[in-house]
Amino acid sequence: METIAFYVIFAITVALLYTGGLYFSRETRVEGQVIPPPGMTLGNEAWIVGDFRQQSFGIADDLARDRESDLRDIQVAQDHVQRAQADVASREERIRLLQEQMDAAKNEIVSTVKQARDAAQQIWDGPGKQLEDEYQDRLNQLQQLIADRAKSLKLKYQPDDSYRSPEVWANAYRLALYDVGPNVDSGKEHQWLEDQMKQWRDFTKSVDDRQKQLREQAAQIQLSPTSKVSDLNTQMDELKNRIDETEAEETPIKTELQQAQDDLAKAQAAEAALDAVRYKQLYSLPDTNIIRRLPLNDYGRFSWRHVEKDNPFAEGENTHYHWIFARAARSDGRQYWALYHFSIRRNDTVDMVIEPAGFISTKAILRPDLSPAEQQQ
Repeated sequence: METIAFYVIFAITVALLYTGGLYFSRETRVEGQVIPPPGMTLGNEAWIVGDFRQQSFGIADDLARDRESDLRDIQVAQDHVQRAQADVASREERIRLLQEQMDAAKNEIVSTVKQARDAAQQIWDGPGKQLEDEYQDRLNQLQQLIADRAKSLKLKYQPDDSYRSPEVWANAYRLALYDVGPNVDSGKEHQWLEDQMKQWRDFTKSVDDRQKQLREQAAQIQLSPTSKVSDLNTQMDELKNRIDETEAEETPIKTELQQAQDDLAKAQAAEAALDAVRYKQLYSLPDTNIIRRLPLNDYGRFSWRHVEKDNPFAEGENTHYHWIFARAARSDGRQYWALYHFSIRRNDTVDMVIEPAGFISTKAILRPDLSPAEQQQ
C-alpha cells in the first residue's frame, strides 16, 4: 500500500513539476511512471518501440493455423477415446448384470439347500426326537423292571454300571440265578427274562424300522431341490460363459482404448508445445523493435529528455507520435505487456502513468479465442 501510495503521489507531483517546467522551459520531453500489476516483477526498462502489433497478430494467426491441425487430431483422438470408453462401459455393464444374475442364482441355491436341510432337521427334531424319547423311556423301564424283580427275589444282581445295555443287565440277571434259594424257580426266571429280552428286541427292531423310515423321509426332503439346484447350476454355467465371452470381447477394446488415450496424450502434448514456440517468437518482438531504452528506477519512474534531439522535428512539423512499451512478469515467468501510443508536441512535456490495468497477458495476445479467465491462467 505504501508503494502504491508513493506512485500516486509521485504521479501528481510530476504533473505539477512539468506543468511548471513548460512555463519556464521550452524543452520537449516525456516523464512517466510504470506501475506493474500486484505481485509481478517490473522490467528495468521501458522502451520506445516501433508498432509491432501486426507482427504479434501474425504470430497469433500462425499459432491458430498450427493449432487447427493439432486440434483436429485431438478431436479425432477424443472421439476415438469416447467410442472405446462407451464400448468398454457397455461391456462392463453387461458383465455387472450377468454377475448379478449369477449371484442371485448362487444365493437361490444356498437358500434352497438350507430350506431342505432345515426341513429334514425338523424330521429329527420332531418325530425323530419323539422316537429317541420313547427308546430311552423303554430302556429305563426295562432296566428298572429287571432291577426290581431281582430285588424282590433277593438275587445277587450286580450289573456293571459302566455299560447301560439290556444285554449287560440280562447277563447279570442270569449270573444271579446260579446262586438262588429253594423258593426261586430259576427256570421260570430264565423264561421271564427271555420274554423281556424278546419284547426288547421286537421293540428295537420297530425303532430301527421307524428310524429307517425317518432317514428315508429326511433324505428325500434333502434331495428334493436336486433338480432345481441342477437347473440353477446350469444357469450359472451359462452366465459364466457369457461373462467369459464378454471379457474376451473387452480385452482388445481395452487395448484399443489405451492406444486411443496414448494418441490423445501425444496430440495434446504436440498442441501444448506449439505455445512454447510461439511464446518465444512473441517475446522477441519488442527487442527487435526498440527505438530507445528508458531506464526505470526502483519505483518505475522514467524520463526521456531531449526528445527533439533524439528525433528532430522536420520543418513545419509540430507533433511526433510514439509507442511506449513496458513489461512485467509473474512468478511463473508469464509476461504481461503494456503498449501505448502517445503524441508529443514540440517544446511540450508529456506526463504519463502506465497503470496496472493497462497490462495484458501475453496469453491473451497469443490465444484471443480463450475466455478472460483462461487467459489469466
